[in-house]
Amino acid sequence: RVIPMPAECAANPLQRSLADAIIRMVPMDELRILLACGAKVNEQVTQGLRPLHYAVWQNNEPAVQLLLVRNADINAIDEVGYSALHLAAEHGYNDLAKQLLDAGCKVDYREPTDDPYPRTTLCDEPLRLALRNRHYEVARLLLERGADPNKRYFFGSEINLATDVESLELLLKFGANTEARDRSGITPLMLLKFGAN
Repeated sequence: RVIPMPAECAANPLQRSLADAIIRMVPMDELRILLACGAKVNEQVTQGLRPLHYAVWQNNEPAVQLLLVRNADINAIDEVGYSALHLAAEHGYNDLAKQLLDAGCKVDYREPTDDPYPRTTLCDEPLRLALRNRHYEVARLLLERGADPNKRYFFGSEINLATDVESLELLLKFGANTEARDRSGITPLMLLKFGAN
């Protein structure tokens, strides 16, 4: 059984070829040829994913560098809301996260809100992804570059969502609010009082 190619890929096979070449980690000259033949650095491949997303997902540092030199949109998000930095944070690719931040990408993607429990979205901030997956080196880098340690989510702030001591220590070091209440009205200090560890 042959699975049909998504319409957006069939409409622009050069974009699909570029993404596939990045995933296969072909030599950079092959990527340059695809770009010279008309593949676009910032054009979507499928579902909002751009070549930079594929390069970061694959931890393909030379491809990331090539795309950045060719003016890839470092803040482009896919249909879910993930940027290249989200992927680097989620997978613990510290060198790629640093490369993206050095190139000027945003560190926080969600708009600030006064709502204590903002509506849920499909996409968390890069910091939340790094902490959830225990990529502390990436989390530290994001905090050093200005990630908000008090970003609020549907169930509470970053500190309310932390599940391990390293995450808590990191958030506290960068100014997380110890009085932040989760959706149930509980603060981290209340949890400690009642025996949480």
